[in-house]
Amino acid sequence: MDKMKMESVDMTAQNIDKIGAIFPNCITETVDENGNPKKAINFELLKQMLSGDVLEGDEAYEFTWVGKKAAIVEANRPIRKTLRPCKDKSVDWDSTKNLYIEGDNLDVLKLLQESYLGKINMIYIDPPYNTGSDSFIYPDNYVMDDEDYDSGIGLYDDLGNKLFQENTRSNSKFHSAWISMMYTRLSLCRNLLSDKGAIFIQIDEGELFNLKQVADEVFGSANFCNVISIKTKVAGVSGSYMGKSLQNNTEYILFYCRNASELLINMMPKKKQELMDYIHTYAENGKSWKYTSVLVTTGERKFIKTILTGNGDEIKIYSHSNYKFQSISQIAEKEFGGDLKKAYYANIEKIFRTTNAQTSIRKRVMEESTDISSELISIDYVPTKGKNAGQVTTIYYKDAVRNMVTYLKEVVSIEKDGIYKLDNAGNLWDDINYNNLANESGISFPNGQKPIQLLERLIQMIDDGHGTILDFFLAQVRRRMQLCI
Repeated sequence: MDKMKMESVDMTAQNIDKIGAIFPNCITETVDENGNPKKAINFELLKQMLSGDVLEGDEAYEFTWVGKKAAIVEANRPIRKTLRPCKDKSVDWDSTKNLYIEGDNLDVLKLLQESYLGKINMIYIDPPYNTGSDSFIYPDNYVMDDEDYDSGIGLYDDLGNKLFQENTRSNSKFHSAWISMMYTRLSLCRNLLSDKGAIFIQIDEGELFNLKQVADEVFGSANFCNVISIKTKVAGVSGSYMGKSLQNNTEYILFYCRNASELLINMMPKKKQELMDYIHTYAENGKSWKYTSVLVTTGERKFIKTILTGNGDEIKIYSHSNYKFQSISQIAEKEFGGDLKKAYYANIEKIFRTTNAQTSIRKRVMEESTDISSELISIDYVPTKGKNAGQVTTIYYKDAVRNMVTYLKEVVSIEKDGIYKLDNAGNLWDDINYNNLANESGISFPNGQKPIQLLERLIQMIDDGHGTILDFFLAQVRRRMQLCI
């Protein structure tokens, strides 16, 4: 029977090996607390090797807090633990692709360093927000020796002294304790990310600033991608803050990657809104809705000439006669008793707007159609790129300036239950439903559940369907493992 490996990866030793690979002359030997020989860094020699690029003194831009040094040490400290499978508590052990590990997530992240180093495609976490009421437990004594720490004695030592504290607002290190907790875990999870991997961290306004700074330190500011703002509530629903402050109705997701030069974001997620609701919202925001014309019929089409693009590709130009334009409001009045929605839905394939798109093809068409009197012309050509690449494509142009006709059907999703306007989500997500989430996944989680729609959108941005996704603050999976001390 194979023996279980009862110790996590020693990341300090790994870092020494990495330095030794670059500066072998800076590696020396010393002894540990038990008198056993071990590798060490000759730091003075290393500074000489780095010449003028070593910072001396304390004048530098950096983020610091009470307990930073201890947090750095803790993140790199190995532990003597392993994982034990729990088949009797699992579902579909042999076929599931999910893994649920029960235990302190700091310990788990250390144990994952060996098997999942550089292999995680995406990480999403929803950590404690440090509100003072969430009262997360954090270690208050980093000077315990390994024997005491690994013995699993819990919150108290043999004398009843508390080794861990609840982080309430009365704690003098209220913010520092939370930052240390986050730093150790983010440092470890960065090692797990692949070069193309990304992490999403959800937080509210209370620790957003501190989280941004600690994440910049761990991942590097160059690997900061964006802050996604999520509308979680309708402002003014609760009156508890009326007259005292602005109601909070937003949460934030910090988006970082392991390597900005390697990150590949899938097609940006789309915000989806029923077409008429979108049109009304558009007007309420003082914007002019352009898709109000209908090309009822294109009439008769007559070939005029063939011209060439700058690449030598053919463009065939046609003129039209007996065509008919009508406004959508006119159609609504005449055919649907003023019901604009019915008019839009019935004519969705023919509704358009015009645009003076600055394309090389439009420019060529304008130059070659000055002698064509028709208000409506069209072209046939074969695009070399885009969604219609390699296919004969027809484009219509309207008026003497040959503005290009663009159809509403190209920017909406026509579905069985309605027609929906699609917009790029951007970094303001106000279309995620945060109502009635307590049992959305079939598991009661009344106080902290996040919408499945939100998680699906994040996964869609990063994962290709074959990667590994990690949530080290909460997960719902089928195969269970426990920490073994």
